[in-house]
Amino acid sequence: MSEKEVKIFPIFNQNDDVLTQFDNIETEVFEFVCNYTRSLGKYIDICKENNVFFGNTFAFGAFDGDDMVGFIRGHRHDENCGYITKLFVLPKYWGHKIGKGLLRVAEDSLSVDTRFVRLRSKISSIKFYNCNGYKLDSRNQMLKCLDGILPISNVIPIFHISETIARHCDYLCTKEISEHVDKFHDPMFVYLKGGNIAGSISATFMENSVMEILRLQVLERRQGIGQQLFNATEQFALHKKSPRIELLYPYKDASEKAFKFYKAMGMQRIGNFTMQKML
Repeated sequence: MSEKEVKIFPIFNQNDDVLTQFDNIETEVFEFVCNYTRSLGKYIDICKENNVFFGNTFAFGAFDGDDMVGFIRGHRHDENCGYITKLFVLPKYWGHKIGKGLLRVAEDSLSVDTRFVRLRSKISSIKFYNCNGYKLDSRNQMLKCLDGILPISNVIPIFHISETIARHCDYLCTKEISEHVDKFHDPMFVYLKGGNIAGSISATFMENSVMEILRLQVLERRQGIGQQLFNATEQFALHKKSPRIELLYPYKDASEKAFKFYKAMGMQRIGNFTMQKML
């Protein structure tokens, strides 16, 4: 097996099924390393409490087909620092750089509106974090500064509309979009260019898992930004086994431009202001 067979996706909605998968992976790792098992119900309750308390948690999963084989989760501690609380990969997938991949996508997500990331590490994992740029600080925690680190992708998932994000892209984050992201945990991606947000796309899942694009907007046209945002959303829809993508393009004065763009993305008109793409 190579690391290319495992794909990493953001987990916008940490529901009970997802938390159960987290617990199964963590339990298997603990049993493999030190023969330790913990209560499933207690674990899920703690995760739910953290989600409510912090209100700005994030998570990514590593998937081999439909099976989650690793995950990372954490939260933004404040506008200056993020915190990684869990990083686990199933033992049979060790040695394939999956942990490193999960760590990088989490750092990229945090870099949108934070400068540092902290975590606590077991002694056996300190070498791994040292190799990935973390140093032990005065709090006995592992610390990494994200300044100047180029993201592995310009397209970054957004799990929470923080004050920083709202300030930098108020033209993108309407009250409706913020509610979809913060309350309903719907997917949203932004495009980073030179450390600034240059575009965003937000979507929601309707009945029968159909994905509807709510809004796509970019600051600079003809730069491929819209295409990359659309592609990221489409890949996430495929991962969630959505049968198709739909949208309403609302602005009459921009409808022809919008139509040409979405047609280039493989979508077809099915009504006066409706388009869809079968997946």
